[in-house]
Amino acid sequence: MPAVDIGSLAAQVKRNCDVSDAQFGRQYSMCGLLLRLRNLYKAEHGVPPWEEPDSGPMLEWVAAREQRWEELEADDLRPLRIDGQELDPFDVETVNARLGPAGYAYAAGYGPFLKPTFVLGELLSRRRRHGLECLVIGRELARDLSFAPAMRQGEVVIGRSGGMRFFFWDRVAEPAGSTARYMAAGLKYCGLDLAEIRSRPAEHAGAVDEVCTAEVETYLAHEQGEANDDTLDLTAWQQAIADHAATEIELLARTLKDLLADTHDQGLLIHVRDAERPASLLFYLAFVPMLHRLLMPEVVAAGERFVTRPDWGELTRARDEARPRIVGLARQLFDLIEAGHRHGPDWTRRQVHDRLVVPLGACGPAPNGASS
Repeated sequence: MPAVDIGSLAAQVKRNCDVSDAQFGRQYSMCGLLLRLRNLYKAEHGVPPWEEPDSGPMLEWVAAREQRWEELEADDLRPLRIDGQELDPFDVETVNARLGPAGYAYAAGYGPFLKPTFVLGELLSRRRRHGLECLVIGRELARDLSFAPAMRQGEVVIGRSGGMRFFFWDRVAEPAGSTARYMAAGLKYCGLDLAEIRSRPAEHAGAVDEVCTAEVETYLAHEQGEANDDTLDLTAWQQAIADHAATEIELLARTLKDLLADTHDQGLLIHVRDAERPASLLFYLAFVPMLHRLLMPEVVAAGERFVTRPDWGELTRARDEARPRIVGLARQLFDLIEAGHRHGPDWTRRQVHDRLVVPLGACGPAPNGASS
């Protein structure tokens, strides 16, 4: 089999990334878009995650990127051409079969707003895990604005160690609040001090990179839980996301799906318990959005005690208490969505807001919402 022209493939993947960003970039809040642009600039220009790039060159790059988006906004995603063969850009398994021997890996999927997301990078490791093919990517050669620590397409799971560095350092930089407290406690379990990392980041870069690599395993376990959880019908879930994109329903449906994966017998929380890695629970609580915490108060309460002393039995009890309630909320949500087929989307969104969102104290009166 001839060697893959990785430069040509990277250019093709990058074009699809740009098309996706052009069509969906406006869905982010201004703050969320600027943060993503900053990290994408750093990744493309070799700027360390803890450094702030010079504003002049970055603003020029942003202007050029916006112009390219205008040019591509009406374009379609293109197949990937490898050695004369055209492959669907979402055919992760076939693409990776070609890339593996060359030391590279590829991931594709859909994120919030059904935004297509793609990444091509250097392959760090490859193994089977509970029936899934697990690949871990290091340095990324092409990526779009969005980021998830791990992605799954079919039976292939991709962990993103290189991208995790930017994600992790953003949380290190959080000035205060629960995120900083969880980060400080988690780093302490790893023998690191948050204040020292903030004051001398370059000196601690290698140690933080090791933490990031270890935490990718946590998110591979999330994907394992998602692959095995059958609480929700996947087709119905995908249809609900499409019918209610960029609303509270999408946000709640995605959050509950995440929590069903995390509380599954083969999911993230059981993995953290079995690995007896308290830092992973604390980092998890630092990383997840507030809605996740509101929906699993038992796990948050256990995590609060992990700040000073891990109690694995308490984590098990918290997971065991949270799981049936999350299952019940997910089924209630989809019962309302099903009833909404008769009453219309406005009725559905109001019912979900009043019955499921308001009791959490998570949102204001409007039934629509967008991710940052």
